Amino acid sequence: MGRIYDDIGFSNIALLDAVIGQDAVAKVGNGIPFKTMQAAINACKAAHDALYGTLPSEPPAVALPPPPMNARQGFVIDVAPYTSYDEDVTINVSGAFHLMITSEAGWDLGVFDGVFPQTNWNPKGAPAVAPGPGVSSRSITITGNPYNNVQPGTDNQDIRGSVVITSKARAPWHGTNHLAWWGPRIAGRILFDQPQHAAPAAYGGNLEVVLDCEIFGNGFTESVSCLNTTYAGVSPGNNPLLTIELNRCRFRKAANFGSNCTLGQAIGSRFDQLLTVGTYGTINLCRFSGGLTATTASGFAPVGVFSSFMAGPFTGNVGAKLRLDLASNTSLVENGNTVVGWTKTLLNDATP
Repeated sequence: MGRIYDDIGFSNIALLDAVIGQDAVAKVGNGIPFKTMQAAINACKAAHDALYGTLPSEPPAVALPPPPMNARQGFVIDVAPYTSYDEDVTINVSGAFHLMITSEAGWDLGVFDGVFPQTNWNPKGAPAVAPGPGVSSRSITITGNPYNNVQPGTDNQDIRGSVVITSKARAPWHGTNHLAWWGPRIAGRILFDQPQHAAPAAYGGNLEVVLDCEIFGNGFTESVSCLNTTYAGVSPGNNPLLTIELNRCRFRKAANFGSNCTLGQAIGSRFDQLLTVGTYGTINLCRFSGGLTATTASGFAPVGVFSSFMAGPFTGNVGAKLRLDLASNTSLVENGNTVVGWTKTLLNDATP
């Protein structure tokens, strides 16, 4: 099969098509699509490492030379619309790897052939809380240390790894299952398995994540999880440093990003069960059906919860501010929710 695109303009793009793809001959930038998502991810990482060079998984004992300027490049996997990938995939973000997985419309990770009463909008075997025969629980695991610091004891590079899962279709809010099909759908979960070092904190990395998708958590108890393992003699060693942005997402089960996570913004997203983060910034037009656990507000302005549906327990540090506009507070009160630890602050009150 010949190329479907010219090389020009596709230097950092890997095409992906489960129907006509060919893993054996596809390459980043050659216009021939990969057949499997993992093969496309591996090719992008290899291309990144060829530019950047591989960094050690732990902080270096001696200073390393600064990476070349072209190491700041990112890579894109362009998925054929409405194709499905029945595979578990792993993204290694070491060496400040930048990867976007996108499409002109929706795409599926897993098998979505649920039957009544779940209908075909749900993954096979839904709802399930454990993997097993007849359960589609295909997931994304993010590994590796994305630390941006190649000079010990300094932070002179500040090149953070990033993962973006999205659609170019600008899918509508997840108000109905029909419209949700315009965005990516993940049958299983997203699992963060990354190191957190005791000191210096920067060596634990700071991964930037943007999600614009629906995650079912089928076969698991959570849609998003952080693996509790030991790294570099530190146990528990996994509460990764994350900065996240959630746009038009839906999490069918608990979304546990951990207490080292900064939620920069959540826009037009639905949380069917508990959302757990460290700090929160802007939350707008969201629906909480299982509450929110966070420590305090962040510095991402405007800080607060705006025009959102609030149900479930809302838990934070004692004295920290849960900033609510009038519409969000009205929903909070009407639903009879509990606020634990937080000091509720109404944004329509201009008192200092």
